[in-house]
Amino acid sequence: MLVCPKCGGTELYQRYGNTMAEPFVCKKCGYEGIVVEMTEEEREDFLEELKSSRTNDCNGDDDDILERDI
Repeated sequence: MLVCPKCGGTELYQRYGNTMAEPFVCKKCGYEGIVVEMTEEEREDFLEELKSSRTNDCNGDDDDILERDI
């Protein structure tokens, strides 16, 4: 199945045609570009990775941001 590399969505379409040369657009997040082909199991693993990376990004650890601002 074709999967959005940004959100893991599978509802994708092509604006200008139906060739692999045209970029895909994700209906879920609006990403436009190259998509990834993966199995359902790979997609489930990918979605878990996305979920954990978003959780890690939002855990209140802003030390690296503050260091860059100083």
